[in-house]
Amino acid sequence: MLPSESGKMDRFSGCGILWCCLKFLGIDILKSRDEGKIQVQNSAVKKFANKLAKFLYPLILHVMQVYALVSWTILYSHGAVTIEVLISFCVSDLFSMALWQDVNRKKNIVRSLVTKCHHLAYLLDVRRKQNNTVVNLSLILSICTLVVLTAFYGFVISESSPEYIMYYSVFNTVGSHNIVSILLRSVMILITFSILYLVPSLVAIFVCAMYCKVSSLFRGMYENVKNVLKFSPQYKQVFEVMQNYNHLYQLAHQTERAFSLTALLLLCSQCLSVYLVLVTFFKVENESFSYALYWESIVRLIMGPLSITAVVLCGSSIASLVREIQTCLQMIHSSLLYDADKNHKTLQLVSSMLNMEFPQMTAYGVLELKPSLILTSLGSVLTYGLLVLNIKKT
Repeated sequence: MLPSESGKMDRFSGCGILWCCLKFLGIDILKSRDEGKIQVQNSAVKKFANKLAKFLYPLILHVMQVYALVSWTILYSHGAVTIEVLISFCVSDLFSMALWQDVNRKKNIVRSLVTKCHHLAYLLDVRRKQNNTVVNLSLILSICTLVVLTAFYGFVISESSPEYIMYYSVFNTVGSHNIVSILLRSVMILITFSILYLVPSLVAIFVCAMYCKVSSLFRGMYENVKNVLKFSPQYKQVFEVMQNYNHLYQLAHQTERAFSLTALLLLCSQCLSVYLVLVTFFKVENESFSYALYWESIVRLIMGPLSITAVVLCGSSIASLVREIQTCLQMIHSSLLYDADKNHKTLQLVSSMLNMEFPQMTAYGVLELKPSLILTSLGSVLTYGLLVLNIKKT
């Protein structure tokens, strides 16, 4: 490890706020092993805060799964919702749980991936782009949306929807409208919305940030290969390129293993989120409950397609850069063939790099992250929506 790595890793990542948000969810990606040795005086308070962050939200997440199932079952027993609505919204909760579990399970893998990215950035002399601005703005937008939607629901919409009051008042007095009941209901709404919207949004931003980090290294490799192409390729230069190329080959496989399942869960959860909009409009018959859900549907319609688009575009950028690098390598190979006898060893190195097959970023091998996937996934949901609309009219 480089001497300055532990101090600069977070700065290199450019995602300090993102790591803090994930830590709040109980997922400490960049946990320092020497943390307890550095600040002995503040260890008691810091350890308590870390333990609280580690166990509080995961506990809330698991408890709310039971709460959601109980609440939707009560609504179903009172005839407020259909079985399709119950299953759809419960599955949406389960997808958020699955996303959290997947990222939490892989935090050690991601930590080693970030470390490897830092090493390669040093070797390739990659200057970090200011992607952290986009990441931070996305985080702020997600959190602000959560807060505004919670306040709107807690103090406006829920008061006009008896079904919504029933859903968020299982452990509270249903008919009570005093300030304490409203605040308790707002807390339940905040926790529920953080699970339904904040967890998938943070995971999507996290996956996009990691894909962009890896693609920036491939961009640096592409610039290095272009510089070699400008001049007469020498054996030493090509050998250094091949070493870095091997590192990127390993990094690409590690990235695919780390985020392929996460990408699949994200795509499924966000497509389901858009599908829930259709359920809201065509299956929820109660007008007051539908009115409350319509505003929630606006958020789903915005966040779902945005998350799918961002993850697919960031993941596909890696394969695009690999093709550009291989194009440059092919041009180097062609230039070396003019004097094949003299450049025999160099040609072997270039041929070896050309024969490497980099993995395509996929959603657990089920779908390749290509731009066409955006139109395919959203188009299929839209087609299904038009079909349901025609059936509804009939």
